[in-house]
Amino acid sequence: MYVFRSLLVAVCAALVILVPRSAAAAIDIPEERALADFFDAAMTDGLSAGHVPGAVVSVVGGGKMLFSKGYGLADVENRRPFDPGTSMVRIASITKLFTWTAVMQQVEQGKLDLKADVNRYLTAFRIPATYPRPITLQDLMDHTAGFEDRTIGVGARSEDDVPPLGNHLADNMPARVRPPGEVSAYSNYGAALAGYIVSRVSGQPYDQYVRDHILDPLAMRHSTAAEPVPAPLATDLARSYDYEGGAYRRKPFVFDNLAPDGSISATANDMAHFMIAHLREGRFDDQCILDGPTARLMHRRTFAADPRIDGYAHGFKEQTLNGHRVIMHDGGWEGFQSALLLVPDADLGLFVSTNGLGGADAFTRIIPAFFDRFLPGKRAVPDGGASVMPVEGFYKLTGPPSPASRRWSP
Repeated sequence: MYVFRSLLVAVCAALVILVPRSAAAAIDIPEERALADFFDAAMTDGLSAGHVPGAVVSVVGGGKMLFSKGYGLADVENRRPFDPGTSMVRIASITKLFTWTAVMQQVEQGKLDLKADVNRYLTAFRIPATYPRPITLQDLMDHTAGFEDRTIGVGARSEDDVPPLGNHLADNMPARVRPPGEVSAYSNYGAALAGYIVSRVSGQPYDQYVRDHILDPLAMRHSTAAEPVPAPLATDLARSYDYEGGAYRRKPFVFDNLAPDGSISATANDMAHFMIAHLREGRFDDQCILDGPTARLMHRRTFAADPRIDGYAHGFKEQTLNGHRVIMHDGGWEGFQSALLLVPDADLGLFVSTNGLGGADAFTRIIPAFFDRFLPGKRAVPDGGASVMPVEGFYKLTGPPSPASRRWSP
């Protein structure tokens, strides 16, 4: 699955301002009416400007869902409106957060070691010893395994064309082009490899594992990691579109050959449950998908190219927005564009998804505006803080930028 790509290379001049966790109590939880007013206006403008048929959003805070709503059409041909409780969107690379959560569950159970050579868990094929240092699960989570990037062959037009995950990983292994642990370069293969390892040690296919250990405990009853979407849910799957020649053109359903990198379809309300669980140290209602220490560990930074800039936290991307540390992920696949952002210091989470290619451009306005409205924070660097200013020049992208980062593009 591929996160949003910009026509221009975005260089983020982020101010690294970490707000203390205790500050959460001083941040007002947004009221439902204020959220409705904001999104009603923002979505109307954003969808129209981007020629996007529809969108869905959910916001959580204080351990509960604060707001959810659908906008526009989930199915243009049948005039079916978006519904946050039933309309399923393909969340693409946000699926990786479920994969990383599954990895941490197995770490918690003592079946996986983040620092171990991934070959410890592989039998049908092996990762070659191109460099002295082996690739670890932590490298996969940080996208620092050093694999080359590949885009050909990630999708299939029919279920029959999708090989078993292990076969695809063995037959389509990218070259190791960098020593592990040095450079973060986004890798769908790496995420799929991690999901395959979870399947190996748990004895369950990826989609069944996610269902049994994440979706069901979180009461995500209108979500699935299976492709095709199971029949009881298939009628609720939103359709995605491109806008061309003054008309919407429906995008076909493309199967993912690397399922743990992007196969999940979910509703906005279900994604609210997932966000609550991560903001509440692994708990949702009376269910627990991670224990407290593991959940806290998962949200800690594990890699950054420089300590003064944002990096990765066990698979979550870091962003600094209005002085708040945000852990997030985004995703785009066959017209769907989605983003999930968690603000731990404010106990606040946002999920938003659109079913048109113009959704990525809409997010570059909506997400910063959301933070300006509800989490204005501080823009100055505190005493002893550090900032990184952009340096003029040409840059080569190692991984696609997230929509929020483009706010600070020079």
